[in-house]
Amino acid sequence: KYQCQLYNMDGKAVFDTPIETNITGNPLTWYPMSKDPHHTKGTTTINIPSPEKWSAESPYLYTLTVSLINPDGKVIDATGTKVGFRNIEIKNRELLINGQAVLINGVNRHDHDDTHGKTISIELMKRDLDLMKQFNFNAIRTSHYPNAPEFYDLCDEYGFYVIDEANIEHHAFYNDLCSNPQWATAFVDRAVGMVERDKNHPCIYAWSLGNESGCGENHAAMAGWMRHFDPSRTIHYEGASHNGFYNKIDNLNMPITDYIAPMYAPVDACINWVQNQKDPRPFILCEYSHAMGNSNGNLKEYFEAFEKYHGLQGGFIWEWIDHGIKQIDENGTEYWAYGGDFGDKPNDSNFCTDGLVWPDRTPHPAMFEYKKLAQPLKVSAVDAAQGRFEIFNKNYFIDLSYLEITWELKVNDKVIQSGTMPMPAIAPRQGQEIKLDIDKVNANTYLRFSFRRTNDTLWSKAGEEIAWEQFKMPFKAINNASPNATFELNPNSNFENILELNNLPDATVDSSIWRAPIDNDGIKNWVTTDESRILNIWIKKGINKSKAIIKSSKFEAGKLSVEQVVKCNKKSVNHQQVYSPLPGGAILVKNTFDVPEDLSDLPRVGVVLSLPKNLDKVEYFGLGPYENYIDRQSGVWLDQFKDTVDNMYTPYILPQENGSRCKVSWTSLRDANGDGIMIIAPETMQFTVSRFSAQQMYKAKHTNELKEEECVYLYLDYAQRGLGTRSCGPDTMDKYKLTSGIFHFDFIMLKIKAGQKPEELYKSYCG
Repeated sequence: KYQCQLYNMDGKAVFDTPIETNITGNPLTWYPMSKDPHHTKGTTTINIPSPEKWSAESPYLYTLTVSLINPDGKVIDATGTKVGFRNIEIKNRELLINGQAVLINGVNRHDHDDTHGKTISIELMKRDLDLMKQFNFNAIRTSHYPNAPEFYDLCDEYGFYVIDEANIEHHAFYNDLCSNPQWATAFVDRAVGMVERDKNHPCIYAWSLGNESGCGENHAAMAGWMRHFDPSRTIHYEGASHNGFYNKIDNLNMPITDYIAPMYAPVDACINWVQNQKDPRPFILCEYSHAMGNSNGNLKEYFEAFEKYHGLQGGFIWEWIDHGIKQIDENGTEYWAYGGDFGDKPNDSNFCTDGLVWPDRTPHPAMFEYKKLAQPLKVSAVDAAQGRFEIFNKNYFIDLSYLEITWELKVNDKVIQSGTMPMPAIAPRQGQEIKLDIDKVNANTYLRFSFRRTNDTLWSKAGEEIAWEQFKMPFKAINNASPNATFELNPNSNFENILELNNLPDATVDSSIWRAPIDNDGIKNWVTTDESRILNIWIKKGINKSKAIIKSSKFEAGKLSVEQVVKCNKKSVNHQQVYSPLPGGAILVKNTFDVPEDLSDLPRVGVVLSLPKNLDKVEYFGLGPYENYIDRQSGVWLDQFKDTVDNMYTPYILPQENGSRCKVSWTSLRDANGDGIMIIAPETMQFTVSRFSAQQMYKAKHTNELKEEECVYLYLDYAQRGLGTRSCGPDTMDKYKLTSGIFHFDFIMLKIKAGQKPEELYKSYCG
């Protein structure tokens, strides 16, 4: 016989006495061929009233012990394991975990170590899970193979919803092996091995039949065995719903998959499916938002759809980590290598560097976008002027009492009010109003909430920021400042030396429509004639070799007018500038860009200034502190930030456009003495600073190839094209592209001296 006992997390036994089951005379033994005791089994069903339930938010684990006792009453074997109680079901087009339609904030994860390859230590596993928890992920797909047993122990303990994926993938035989009966045993064997090994883990809510291997009878055999053996879980397989989704076929392959789980479906296609199709299965994206290089544009629109449309229940970002291999060049500089760097042919070039974190687990800027969108609460203004706000708890099982509220009211870089208050114990999926004592001020004022943990956890320390929200307060600034100097342009000034007026003789200014292509524009190591990649179109049109040429410049009525043409292969962008003096020694630069239809969808529209390299102290008011772009700016906020040119560089493994800041009202670059240049944008702008030109970054294949240039490049953009995820997913949305037409972009240039405050200079010109 055997005995079992259950212990709660406090070590207290759940049963008054151990539960015993007699395995002598097991029903299986009446089969003549089943006398071998190794082929017998005993089953015990025990009712446990009101157990603590396991979830990713509250991963409560019990300890189950089992002892095998011989007829003499002696324990001859014993074991124990962690177990959790949770219910998985699909109902009304929703995956329900403990009765709740939990939003799957998931990520696909490969094993990777930049020096040991696929050999992953427990410490690295923990590091991955620490970061995932800190950035508000709650689910993992083990793409594309079962992970080490210890990984599931950790997921049980940390709290993650896991899709456990069988090691089945055969791209080159996509529709062959899955239907070939000679491979049926191999398919089922991998399913059985995975399920038998991992069946006791509460973290696993679905078994996956593999990845990108068509859909055939062998998958049906796997699913049939799984369903009979383990009816407590669901089955996932993207290949079984692939044709159904793209051909709009309801109920296709329902015995094989419980989900509609496409890869890289655009937002509008996801919405169209749940609005127009009658398939009863939940829609959870198997892979989406391909995180290769400077990427993860349009993520906000996915989350808006997940939260708005019934049946859309989240998905899994592709993917967690860049699979670069650490190398050291002849100069002792470390860099990460990728496909083709080891003499390997064929290869996929840098297509393996497609993660949210670098190989050393440093988060990409896009991680902060995800953290904000997946945060466990939402704040909305009820009456901001009166300090009334509502907090909504987006959790499904726990209240918000584990957080503390801090808030700051700022004007530029000055905190004028702040406070701390306990978080109300707001119940899951409920909201509650809070009230702040806020003084009205006559200034452009921003209120930022920060929600921080009050307790240590496995993955973080008390005080870690979990969520935030910012509001522009409905207070109006009063402008009573005025400059005390006047300035006139020198009629002998011309386009090339215009910045000499600011004592910057080494500076030049130029039109700019090119950027170092990001992987989503088109992988520059794979340039082809495929016009589905915008980079190939840009190259065909000669935008990568575009050159600004001055057609004319004239001084008239106290203003300098310059006409430039940015020549490509056959078409040009016309760029007109008018320089006008302003009080206080400033210059207003009015730019008009005329983009012809044949050059629609440009990389950027703006200008670039080549400044002295010692102007490396950066300050700005705009979205920060992290890199952001027009379609990836949910994870940043408006504030006055200080940084350096070097820190604003983002070292993507394949060098590409990086470091942008959007919605910028002003920026200044200064030297060590505090002297430099300031740019003011009355209608805001996008700006980037770099020690590397766009052309150098375009040519470089690795970070160690970049060489610091003898100037600092300051890109001032009307706008840049969005990021999207086109390297292996949808392009940026049309609203984030630069169409043809007339673009107006004005900015003010002035010299800034040590001791001068840029926010006061900005106020002098813009209020």
